[in-house]
Amino acid sequence: MRAGLPSVTAIFVASARALASSAGAAACDPGDRAARVLLPRTVNRALSALDRGARVAPFLPRAIALASFGLVDHLALRSLAIDRAAGSALARGIDQIVILGAGLDTRAHRLDALSSATVYEVDHPDTQANKRARAASLPLRADALCYVPVDFTHDSLSLRLDEHGHDPSRRTFWIWEGVVPYLERAAIRATLQAVAERSAAGSELATTYATPALIWMRHTKWLVSLGMRALGEPVRTLLEPDEYARLLVEGGFHGNSDTDTAAWLAMFGGERPLGAMISYERLSLATREAHGSPAARR
Repeated sequence: MRAGLPSVTAIFVASARALASSAGAAACDPGDRAARVLLPRTVNRALSALDRGARVAPFLPRAIALASFGLVDHLALRSLAIDRAAGSALARGIDQIVILGAGLDTRAHRLDALSSATVYEVDHPDTQANKRARAASLPLRADALCYVPVDFTHDSLSLRLDEHGHDPSRRTFWIWEGVVPYLERAAIRATLQAVAERSAAGSELATTYATPALIWMRHTKWLVSLGMRALGEPVRTLLEPDEYARLLVEGGFHGNSDTDTAAWLAMFGGERPLGAMISYERLSLATREAHGSPAARR
């Protein structure tokens, strides 16, 4: 984290999502043009140059997406999968959405399904200050948006959510996207515990996590680790699906599904090309057990 600026990963993900919305760059376009508003000027200039180039060479955005070894498509599909899960939760009457490590998330500004929901974006104060200033011009699709600044080295997540109006007696849909790999196992357990304590029975949790199949970590581990450490955001934890399932059970959650890019492509993209298929990141969807249920007591 750099003082006064969003995290590097937040900028990277928003950039990839903005690119995915440019001239069909992704096989499955999530339509996230709002992401551009949140990006630094230098990144926006590069995207604008790409748009100009696409008028002459329409294949250019897709070629760049393919050059990302499937990452642009992966992030587009990941967002679509989480958006669908959130939409299903809202249809079941959940009206609180908490986004942990929100970064430059745009859901409150682009999803009409949130029109009756309150969105709580939780993140480091530096990332939030930058995002709030840039997002001021974006229309709001959610019924309400509350920024919850939390420095996890000093602050209590539960206390901060209390201060900003989150109601733990009502069901919540939690989004924990693109964060877990950068946390130690102890921090993952502590966050799951904090989430469980603020989750009424029937609350739902969507988590993405990376597995040891992380291709670029396995083959170029020293180079990637050095680069991520230099940026201040090293990858710390890789989990097998059964490991994360056990962590969920410890926290009182029941796993409903655990899927990867191939499953998301089948849901949203059929047989359209994805470039190099990313196999290292998965999406877990889980439901909070009734407090005192067998899973919650384990």
